Amino acid sequence: GVPWTILPLYLGEIATNEARGTITSFFHVAWSLGCLFPYCIGPILSYDMFTYITFSFSILFLIFFIWQPESPYYYIMKGKTTEAAKMLTILRGSHSNDLLQKELEEIQLEVKKSSEDKASWKDIFTNPGDRRALLLIIIVGVVSFLSGQNAILTYTTDTFSKYSNNFISADYITIAIGLVALFGSMFSVFTSDRFGRRFLLLISSIGCMISLFTASAYFYLNSNTNVDVSSYSWVAPVAVMAYNLFVTAGMHPVCVTYTSELFLTKNRGVASSISGINLTFCSFLVLKFYESISSAMGIYFTYLVYGLTCLIGTILFYFMMPETKGKTFLQIREALNISNTRDKKRLFLPGAKT
Repeated sequence: GVPWTILPLYLGEIATNEARGTITSFFHVAWSLGCLFPYCIGPILSYDMFTYITFSFSILFLIFFIWQPESPYYYIMKGKTTEAAKMLTILRGSHSNDLLQKELEEIQLEVKKSSEDKASWKDIFTNPGDRRALLLIIIVGVVSFLSGQNAILTYTTDTFSKYSNNFISADYITIAIGLVALFGSMFSVFTSDRFGRRFLLLISSIGCMISLFTASAYFYLNSNTNVDVSSYSWVAPVAVMAYNLFVTAGMHPVCVTYTSELFLTKNRGVASSISGINLTFCSFLVLKFYESISSAMGIYFTYLVYGLTCLIGTILFYFMMPETKGKTFLQIREALNISNTRDKKRLFLPGAKT
């Protein structure tokens, strides 16, 4: 909900163009840590103690976040140029005064361009550049969330508890999956600005597709045939771990990064809200229908559908997703507004200048 709506905006606005992918990827590192913690303490604590401990983190966050400063973009929008300059100095540290002044001027230009028209929900759907950007983040969000991670993580313990031939217990499999998801998130931190968003999307979707098809094949052989797969009990847990590695290394963090950089300041909040609604709805769908589809068709069919979703996503990513690595918000906006395909590809090439 709120974190997926607000944090991409804030992280994108405080990061440099060169490090925006890295900074926004830290959001998913923190998210993965937040998921791993209850996986580790859940098996050893009572429900009451588990609730008290997790609730205490919300209280600590509320206390410490009171002093969190606003982004330079926000200060410029409110006409507080001095505060924006101070915030840039804190964020950039070792940058020279000339570079800080240049970035401040770029922010002022982008905010001025954005403030020429009042932001509205209507603009997102009527402006060609905003409409194209919205389509891109919706596609990434739909594919990444309909690939099933939320449902897979939620039902991991229950799923593997049904198989008595697991090489380790279901609780430990859940913890291992949480650790792998954390490593995947950390991988995106080091690669998003090195290899680019499009590369991560393609590698992530292909890896998720192979992993999900592998898990689906194992579950099918185990439940629907007489084939003895007891000696391969490690296949399904490893495939699910691999899936979580790939999805957290690519699709999830790139979804956050795209949300933070494809829109101008005036519509970034509106677009992020729509993206948050889209992600919440997709998460609801996979959680709502996981058990019913698995009971009716078999768990292998559920994983097969998730794998097909990644297959479709791979095709869409290859033909539609732009490379925005190292671009300013205005450069990205210019490329999105260009209707000529050849010029648009030139602007989205790594290192292309406007």
